[in-house]
Amino acid sequence: MRGAAAAILALSLMPATQAQPAFDVASIKPSESAWLQISPQRSGGRISWQTDLFQMILYAYHLPSWRVVGLPAGDDFFQVDARFDEAATTDQIRSMFQSLLASRFQLGAHRETKELNGYTLNVGKSGLKLKESNPGDPPAPLPPWFAGKDAMIPQIEGKVIASAEGKGIAAVTGRRVSMAELAEGLQSPLRTFVLDKTNLSGKYYFAFKFLRDDAPPDADAPTLAQALQELGLRLEKVKGPVEMLVIDHVEKMPTAN
Repeated sequence: MRGAAAAILALSLMPATQAQPAFDVASIKPSESAWLQISPQRSGGRISWQTDLFQMILYAYHLPSWRVVGLPAGDDFFQVDARFDEAATTDQIRSMFQSLLASRFQLGAHRETKELNGYTLNVGKSGLKLKESNPGDPPAPLPPWFAGKDAMIPQIEGKVIASAEGKGIAAVTGRRVSMAELAEGLQSPLRTFVLDKTNLSGKYYFAFKFLRDDAPPDADAPTLAQALQELGLRLEKVKGPVEMLVIDHVEKMPTAN
């Protein structure tokens, strides 16, 4: 348990800096469009982003929603346009968004370590039932819920994708990814930490559906434990400290441009 706790502490927030970078120019305008992009669209030294406050905070601090306390509901949409040095890294752009949130939405927040119930991902008693993908192997076929979307294969290779596939049913699709990446991908649907304890270093293809906690009685899918068992994997419960972002104050609408 002590080793698990030490690993959990590694899930730390981006360190605070004395002087965070800021965008050269930034505009935030309310938008009537009821759609959003999960992450900003970057072209050189420019960003255009149709989003909400919820997604801006998650992106700025590079955190899943379960690690943010007091996250505001995303019911107002904004068009964000910004300019910056095109040599800026993704981490620097995230810091720029932190500065933007502080100046335009008066976001105030602090870090706090909380003891949480979580999981470790382990190989099942009967051994792993997935075949390791070797360099040069062709991509595995897409699962049924991606039927007719073969053009997406180049975009999703090397990623874990979580999706909703019916009322109360979630799906996880892994495309040539590690067990550590699967563990990370399970954190959002489980809303807590998952640590990779499989000791496997290979890359794998997998796809499975499972019942969420809010699934109706007639939902047709296995539990997450059953779905992982089919892959030769299992979850074990653990407790440990996780650093959280606690929002102390945030305005719903930004100050004028």
